[in-house]
Amino acid sequence: MSLTHFQKKHIQKNIKRLTLEEISATIQLSQAEILSYLKRIWRKEKYDQFAAQIKPPEISHKFTFPQNLELGKRLRDSFTISSIFLLAVLVFVTYFNSINNVFLSDDLLGIVQNKQIGNLSNIFSSPFYPLRPFILFVIYHLFGLTPAYFRLVNIFFHLGSTVLVYFLFCLLSNRRLALFTACIFAVHPVLVESITWISGGGYVQYTFFFLLSFVSFLLSRRSFKLYSLSIVSYIASLMSSPMTVVLSPFYGLFELLFGDIKNSWRKLIPYLVLSVIWGIGNLAGIGSRLHNFQTLHYVTNTQLNPFLTVPVAITNYLQLIFFPVNLTLYHSELMYGFSQLMVMAVLLMIYLLITFAFIKKDKLAFFWMLFFPLSLAVTLTPFGIAWIVAERYVYAGTIAVVFLFCYFIEKITNKYRLRAASIVIFVIVIFTFMVRTIIRNNDWKTEDNLWLATVKTSPSDPKSHNNMGDVYGRQGDLQRSAEEFQTAIKLNPKYADAYHNLGNTYVKMGKLKEAMVLYQKALHNNPNIWQSYQAIAYLYYQKKEFVSAEATLKKATSLFPDNSQLAAGLGYLYLEEKKFDLAKKYFLKTLEIDPTNQEIRQALISIPNQ
Repeated sequence: MSLTHFQKKHIQKNIKRLTLEEISATIQLSQAEILSYLKRIWRKEKYDQFAAQIKPPEISHKFTFPQNLELGKRLRDSFTISSIFLLAVLVFVTYFNSINNVFLSDDLLGIVQNKQIGNLSNIFSSPFYPLRPFILFVIYHLFGLTPAYFRLVNIFFHLGSTVLVYFLFCLLSNRRLALFTACIFAVHPVLVESITWISGGGYVQYTFFFLLSFVSFLLSRRSFKLYSLSIVSYIASLMSSPMTVVLSPFYGLFELLFGDIKNSWRKLIPYLVLSVIWGIGNLAGIGSRLHNFQTLHYVTNTQLNPFLTVPVAITNYLQLIFFPVNLTLYHSELMYGFSQLMVMAVLLMIYLLITFAFIKKDKLAFFWMLFFPLSLAVTLTPFGIAWIVAERYVYAGTIAVVFLFCYFIEKITNKYRLRAASIVIFVIVIFTFMVRTIIRNNDWKTEDNLWLATVKTSPSDPKSHNNMGDVYGRQGDLQRSAEEFQTAIKLNPKYADAYHNLGNTYVKMGKLKEAMVLYQKALHNNPNIWQSYQAIAYLYYQKKEFVSAEATLKKATSLFPDNSQLAAGLGYLYLEEKKFDLAKKYFLKTLEIDPTNQEIRQALISIPNQ
């Protein structure tokens, strides 16, 4: 391992007044590495005289922590300050073209159309995970529904995670390796979905707090304040995402491999207890998660075989990290033949065998090779509560893979004295990934950009074609819009949203009878699509069949009593029929639900006095 400038200066300054053990503990180098450095810079006579006075260094796998004073100096030195500045430049240059992207996909339902986003009660609607809603609550009240500010939160969390990655690997390796790891992580294209997509920000957020917790834990041996910060940060991570619950064992694993588990096991208890509490909360929420998958995403097969899905997921994630080409919101192209599945299973077995082979040979490599798959454990369950592959899931896991890549490149180039070659490799990787990320940000610029990019890489996903139907509809190409919705239905005959959207397209094309049938099919497959009730009532209204329109809207308002649009529709229907008392009743009900609706206030004024 190459020595940093700080390590060299510290050795030269303190070699005469401190013991070899003290220097080793301060700068995180083995005694053998210090002696090797002295042998290179001293005359042979001087080195032999020094070596004769000391005992041969014992080989130790224990992790040594920098003294607080020395750490403080390292945080303020020019290399660290320059490194943080470089990381900030990389993050903001890479994500600058994403800042003014619009709200997309789940952002619309979760933020734009979420009437509760500005209410305190919404923060605790999910009691185990209130931190993300709280942040959205604050941004909404400070800046309104401006997507740039919501996205900047993600970017700043990513910058924080990147800086913490740098500090983490400064502690675990050396600053050169830490900087290369952090630089690649800062610009990696597979992370775009977590950062540029506002709804993916929870994955950046939980990772930031976990890293803050873990770094504080590593430094907490001499500071109860840092240990307290570690616990608080871990709670914040748990309150940000269910993904955190599987990370508590890594505190214990680190102590087992590098620390002093016999004397520090009590410090590990809070992490385990907190994870158990949140894990129980996760289990309690499985039912609602499955319901959402079935009703919102129309996923029928929720029982998965982990012997098939885990190899597929792990190999796909590794491919995306090393070759981030086919990035997409919907990873639907996961249908493989038996031979392909066998190859993936064998590759996973090889990965695991190599991982456990490192237990004695290279504990640091073992730790991070294990971290990568286990960080994904929540998404790899057989319960069908997560997608098999989703780029946002691998935000934290990417840290491990990027570090291992840099770690082994450094080992190889140092062994063959190719230090300059390693710099060239890292610069090429950083620049290439940076360009790819900037291009990928553009895919998330608008809805049209996103769905055009998605359908190219996910042609067998019905959601891709449903969204493309919306794209062509906005462009006024009704024929191609209808064809896309028909393709979505062909791929998933139970896809209620596609039936509803095709019905809307047929209304615009004047095919009212066909539209009526499609709306009814939509409700047959998903009775929760209130818009289909509204559309059916509108078709009855167009035909002057007011009784049928009234019956449809009454049924809808009974099913969705808090829906202001349905109540308003019934009010307008009664106004048309000159049933002014009933019209007034439903207009007032609309205002109870949506007090800011000025159109309904005007409609109320227009009702003649009885």
